[in-house]
Amino acid sequence: MVRVASQAMRTLDGDSLEGRLVQRLRECYHRDRDELERELRAPRGRLQRALAALEHEGVVAMETVAGQTLVSLKRADIRVTGRRKRRHERRRADYRHGAPNDDPACR
Repeated sequence: MVRVASQAMRTLDGDSLEGRLVQRLRECYHRDRDELERELRAPRGRLQRALAALEHEGVVAMETVAGQTLVSLKRADIRVTGRRKRRHERRRADYRHGAPNDDPACR
C-alpha cells in the first residue's frame, strides 16, 4: 500500500497581509497583482514577498499573461482566522449609520 503525505491545513491570521490576500482570492478566481495592490493598500515589494512565500508553499499560483501578472488560489483548505474590527472602525461605523443612543435621557 502506498501512503500519500497529506498536507496539513494552513491557518492564516485575518489581519495579516497573507490572510487578506487569500480572502480576496476566494472572492474571484483570477486577480491581477496591481489590482490586489490597490485593494489591499500594500506596497508593491511587500505584496510581492507575500505572494512569493505563498507560491512557495503551494497556496497561490502566479502566471504572466499579456504583461499582467494574474494570481489564483490553488488550495481550498486554507483557514483564515477571524478578522477583528479595529476600535476606530467600530466607533466611526456607529456614528455613520446613526446607531440609536442607549442613554434613556435621549429618548
